Amino acid sequence: MRVRATVALAAGAALAALAAPAAVTQATAHTGLEASTPRHGATVARVPATVTLTFAGPLTRVDAVRVTRDGRGDLVRRARLDPRDARRVVVSLTRPGRRAQAARYRVVWRVRGADGHALRGVVAFRVRGR
Repeated sequence: MRVRATVALAAGAALAALAAPAAVTQATAHTGLEASTPRHGATVARVPATVTLTFAGPLTRVDAVRVTRDGRGDLVRRARLDPRDARRVVVSLTRPGRRAQAARYRVVWRVRGADGHALRGVVAFRVRGR
């Protein structure tokens, strides 16, 4: 009887050990940024009309997006979830005049994943001078 109880206890512990990593992985898996346009670190000829952020999984809302030029201001006209793809955030920008475009731009974003977790990050790109 003791041997059976010990075997059952060991089998239960082994099963729990195998299941634990899967539970941790599922619980800690969050929707991360998959791509952006312009991509992080890119140099482009001029300020784009829109910036897109594409995530690995669906989002429920956009909490905040700010686009700065050389660390100042905010060029965001509108930031919203793409109605055709809940994985994508579309950020419409106000563009500075031609002389003011050459600079370093930072897109600082905060969104909410379908799992309820807040996600945040930065995408940086540069606009080259003429």
